[in-house]
Amino acid sequence: MTTALYIGTEKLDLFEQDNIVIKNSVSKIEDITKVFTATSNSFSVPATDHNNKIFKHYYNASILNPFDARKLVKGAIYLGGLLYKTGNFKLNKVILKHQKATSYSIDFFGLLTELKEIVGKDKLKDLDLSAHNFNYTYTNVRAKLVGNSPLQSVANTILSRNRYIFDTNTNTANTDSVKNLAYNNANATSGLDWDDTSSSILNIKIIEAIEAKYSITFSRDFFSNDAFAKLYLLLNGKPKDALFSEIIPKPDISDFVDLDETDFTVTPSSNDPYSMIVRTSSGIVTNQLTDVTGTNSIEIAGSYGQYFFFSVEAASNLEFSAQIHMVGIDDGDEHISSTYNRTLGFFNSVFKINENIPDIKIIDYLKGIFQIFKLVVIPTSDSNMYVDTWNNYYNGGVVRDVTKFIDFKENTVSSGTLLNEINYKFKEAQTLLAKQFKINNDIDYGNLELEITDANGKQVDGKSLDFELPFENMVYEKLSRSSGSAVVNVVYGLLTDQNYNFVKVKPHLHYINNVNLSSNVKIIENSTTTHAVTTLNLPAHTLGYTSPSYSTVFGNEINEYDGQEIVNTLYSNYHQTYIVGVFNEKRRSYSFTAKNVSLELIKNLELNDDIVIKGKAYRIDSIDTNIITREIKFNLINLI
Repeated sequence: MTTALYIGTEKLDLFEQDNIVIKNSVSKIEDITKVFTATSNSFSVPATDHNNKIFKHYYNASILNPFDARKLVKGAIYLGGLLYKTGNFKLNKVILKHQKATSYSIDFFGLLTELKEIVGKDKLKDLDLSAHNFNYTYTNVRAKLVGNSPLQSVANTILSRNRYIFDTNTNTANTDSVKNLAYNNANATSGLDWDDTSSSILNIKIIEAIEAKYSITFSRDFFSNDAFAKLYLLLNGKPKDALFSEIIPKPDISDFVDLDETDFTVTPSSNDPYSMIVRTSSGIVTNQLTDVTGTNSIEIAGSYGQYFFFSVEAASNLEFSAQIHMVGIDDGDEHISSTYNRTLGFFNSVFKINENIPDIKIIDYLKGIFQIFKLVVIPTSDSNMYVDTWNNYYNGGVVRDVTKFIDFKENTVSSGTLLNEINYKFKEAQTLLAKQFKINNDIDYGNLELEITDANGKQVDGKSLDFELPFENMVYEKLSRSSGSAVVNVVYGLLTDQNYNFVKVKPHLHYINNVNLSSNVKIIENSTTTHAVTTLNLPAHTLGYTSPSYSTVFGNEINEYDGQEIVNTLYSNYHQTYIVGVFNEKRRSYSFTAKNVSLELIKNLELNDDIVIKGKAYRIDSIDTNIITREIKFNLINLI
């Protein structure tokens, strides 16, 4: 069989007797935290003149523009003149004998290794998500809060830093930390501040941004499924979490003979704190008043005022007037002032997605998504990847009888690596209700501690495995009437710790369900205007509330909305079939060696194919294919 290896467009010279073994596996069957990749053993190619040219005489460190062995290089493997695999090569070392290069040692890697190289250490904030930015106004946020049909790329829910109650008593007003949602009167003394809500973005929009930035394409076999296509990621912040700054224009002093002093005065219309800052053109702070209230002034003597920039900063909306008063001398006192009226803050500012997205590397985000749904990810070309669930992937394979190639002189049967416990774990909870849940239940909400037991319910021998995810779960709260017993169908999430300090949770996946309210909720537009709303977007662990098919929890939990048990979990939907099959008492691990395998089988064999040997069916754990000798070592699991 003719084997050809290409680095870029250059064909390598090969040793006639060397072995090149390509190792493929969906994962080592026991390591449920891994996804597909392909690697080879280290193999050698001769240091011919042609190969020396390709590797730029790597053994000679003084050569200009040397071959960079720190990077993976695109390449391909051809069998019988037809493409077998594309991937990446890495140069390991050069073997020299008597100071003369004799061979190069190289490795071959599949595309998932390249995916890590492509995205590098980039984070989600480095993606271009500007198409989903929006003006942060009452009108826009209300639309994202009260309706989600058709599905909005960015929607809002009451994931809040304040506690909420529902009390129709007209005397129950908002406090600094507790807000009353009930529409109990038309006054702004109670109700939901529209800006005290959180925005979330559809995860599919993040996938699209990754594809656009790195020129890769993930298939939509899974990503178009409602379980993912309607899944949101919480954006940890809102414009008011930042300081807002406004530079105050100075009057024109071009006609001044000289400048004696400058007075910078700010008069706010409320008692909210603000800061006054004077900076040089290079940004160095020369004068400042921090977290002051009421009217304040900064005086700058001499001519320096003309070279400085004057600004006002605040952490919330602030209506104020600012005046810069300048005094000149020599030709008699000359006075000139500028008065600037402004509303400073998050109103009418732009909500920028990438500035509010969780702080996580793109590769860690992708691995988390691949893991949580137990996805199989397989490269189908240099830039395209097949993505689907483990269950669907194996349903798409074909049956291949390889009996005629098997060498039955020796094969082994073993139990394989056994597990007796698998711990599915989200990031440690930070929020108040989630922490209380753990105290009460000795496990985080959504986690699952799965024991592998025998037919008598006794835990089997083996080791434990932690299945750790980069996402954090929350416990939401269902509101009830403070006066009366009627239930109010409003669920919200409290983004504070046990001391009621705001916390930015780790990346939080959730669904959004739009519901018709049993009683009106009041939204405060401003200090004089409120509105009654009859629908609201609720954060949820399930997609829908009536017998939901999808959820964001591994263990069976109680749904905060209706008190019903969540049974269609991440475990039951995506992991259970795999686990039950792998750790069944009748499960065995088999090794077989196939020799003189046909080129057709080598080229067409897929990891989801069912292998038949003497009438018995097996599932592939891993295969090692020697593309020189046409020998395949199968590691198989019997189908149960």
